Amino acid sequence: MAFLENPFEQGRTVEFLFNPGNYGGFQLDSEHNRALGCIDPRSEDRQRNKIIVQTPGGGVGIAHDIALTKLARGTDIYNPVACIKDEPTLDTAYVITAHKRCAYEAGTEKVLQEIIQPSDFTIGLLRRFQRRYYEVGGMRREHRRIQEVAEKALPQMDDVRRANLINAVDDLNPDKLTVADMIGENMAGVYTFNHHANVGLDREKMHRGSHKLVVQTYHDSLQASLNLVWNTPGLPKGARQLRAAALLWRSVATAGVLIGADERVKILEVSPSSEGVVVEELPRDVILSGSK
Repeated sequence: MAFLENPFEQGRTVEFLFNPGNYGGFQLDSEHNRALGCIDPRSEDRQRNKIIVQTPGGGVGIAHDIALTKLARGTDIYNPVACIKDEPTLDTAYVITAHKRCAYEAGTEKVLQEIIQPSDFTIGLLRRFQRRYYEVGGMRREHRRIQEVAEKALPQMDDVRRANLINAVDDLNPDKLTVADMIGENMAGVYTFNHHANVGLDREKMHRGSHKLVVQTYHDSLQASLNLVWNTPGLPKGARQLRAAALLWRSVATAGVLIGADERVKILEVSPSSEGVVVEELPRDVILSGSK
């Protein structure tokens, strides 16, 4: 990660990300569906919408949320493949995507371990976002329950790996290119949490021009992803709350695994305002102060 030793290049990327003109409304495909994909910072090897809802692991991450929710509601088997194949409440207004060589799928055990025994960094993020998205004290029981069942899920990961979760995501929309590869190497030196419900990052702008940005950013469309859960039709209230808790744990634990120990990575937050989009840096000491 020698690119992180270049503060000039990291600064160029931060300046790019602070520009509201590099964000836009989530795009629709020809069938008027939004795409939901991963936070991977690279350009995708496909011709399609470039401003999408991004969440750790894309469809792979959502499958794990559903499987954790089912464990929390009393099942014994942790089976994300069966969950995403049989889940009747996946919002049909979204096309769930993933990518080959998915780092989230390879690192799911680390994310589960981070949920079970979170670092101060992860706890600080969780509490910050709990305050942002819920009433005081809200959802704490659900977040504790997801922690409990993560311990039950972890020993079953060998079976999960033997199944092909990427293929299961691809089978959700067999007439669309829902699984594609990523171009180039992961050069992420910034991590962005997006709290705007309707706006995403135009990733392609990062990879265009004669002076392309060297340092890339992970981009987590947290508010839009939570809205997908809250607005999913036919989902019972208890399952809805657990799914939201699993999603929030997945977001903060993924960040904890990827950048929690690397102080060189800049952390940004995108928020809505009367002027549209506001981008601010989130200092690590602010995150860590929330873990106390």
